[in-house]
Amino acid sequence: MKQLPLKYIAISELKPAPYNPRDISEHAFEGLKESIKKFGFVDPVIVNTRTGILVGGHQRLKAAEAIGMEVVPCVEVDLSPSAEKALNVTLNNQAISGYYTDSVQELLTEIREEFSDEFLNLLRLDSLVVSTDWSADADAMDKIDPNLDGIVTTIKVECPQDRVGEVKDAINEAIAAFDGVNIK
Repeated sequence: MKQLPLKYIAISELKPAPYNPRDISEHAFEGLKESIKKFGFVDPVIVNTRTGILVGGHQRLKAAEAIGMEVVPCVEVDLSPSAEKALNVTLNNQAISGYYTDSVQELLTEIREEFSDEFLNLLRLDSLVVSTDWSADADAMDKIDPNLDGIVTTIKVECPQDRVGEVKDAINEAIAAFDGVNIK
């Protein structure tokens, strides 16, 4: 595997991608700035050497500039313009970013022991919870009357985007036991 060297580049020399598809709320942006103030700029931005375009780290770069930083750590990659855009979208792809497990609650409890609630609020950790709402009505599927001959019904299921395929498979498997049921 090729090692990617870390360079420090002046913010004024970096060119954000005009096509970057991601933005964050002002509330989240304030939390990002506080995180950089507290922990430093620990996640380098990514720059394409062929085009000079910033591929990843747009929000971190904006936050660093807003708090008065002049130089940020960068990792340089050598990509075609198409590969550059593919990497940008991949880095921002919420479908592959994952989700928090229940263990995040234990971590937050430990963090609260050392840091004040005010600090957690600044980092936007105060409202971080694991949502299980998507599965709250899962047992309702068991209560569907299988004797609904000729009746068309819609079942609405909400779930995290990264689990849609898994949920569809589970529903299709459960419904497959019923003769004459068509799934659309």
